[in-house]
Amino acid sequence: MGFGAANCLLLLQLIEKGILNEKKIGIIEPDKKNKNDRTFCFWSTEEELEKLNLKNLVSHSWNRIEIGGISEANIQPLNYWHVKGIDLYNKTREKLSEFNVTFIYSFLSKAEKIDSTTFELTTNENKILTHKVFDSRPPEYLKPEKNESHIFQSFFGWKISSADCCFDADKMVMMDFNVPQESYTQFVYVLPFDSKNALVELTRFGSEKISFEKANELLRDYLKPICADYKINEIEKGVIPMSSSKIKSEHF
Repeated sequence: MGFGAANCLLLLQLIEKGILNEKKIGIIEPDKKNKNDRTFCFWSTEEELEKLNLKNLVSHSWNRIEIGGISEANIQPLNYWHVKGIDLYNKTREKLSEFNVTFIYSFLSKAEKIDSTTFELTTNENKILTHKVFDSRPPEYLKPEKNESHIFQSFFGWKISSADCCFDADKMVMMDFNVPQESYTQFVYVLPFDSKNALVELTRFGSEKISFEKANELLRDYLKPICADYKINEIEKGVIPMSSSKIKSEHF
């Protein structure tokens, strides 16, 4: 279920290992995933990237990082790899075209285990019976105990083009806390693609997700001393639940 990073990467590995041969596959995803809605970044060596068979999807990488505006370091043999969401979706769709796949553009409202080998999935339109389920949706957590907590990692980013040379293309900035904290933990990433183009992303850890209006305000203020004149080309956003409480799960 879902056609985000988790299931796309899973599908690519299942295809590579021949596990999907002669299988009937259904993908439940409300979004058609036909635009670049987010960025996927991760640390690894070049050898690990080759093993994942993702090298042709990388649009940029960095081996120098600046942390919080305080220290700078070379992280080789690691790199911080940048993959556009649309490139991952398109590659997975291309590979799936050789298999018996049905995309179901709907929301999943219910998933139940009927017996030891069968699951029943209920969407907005119908019910589906299947033998295996790979569920990439965020889990449902039990109510936190007194010594546990549940927060959100919410993020909001701008891909911008500047009229001036504002960025060092060989260096990424991570966890720059030089933004108002406002009773949360908030920081900015700057991923430059060249001296004039970058993804500038605000992240918040807290009990409340960051709003569109607040994220725009903080990003504007952060960029004032860096870039005087820029254009926003793309916007990306997302939320990742984070909890120390147990996951509510009977079957998955």
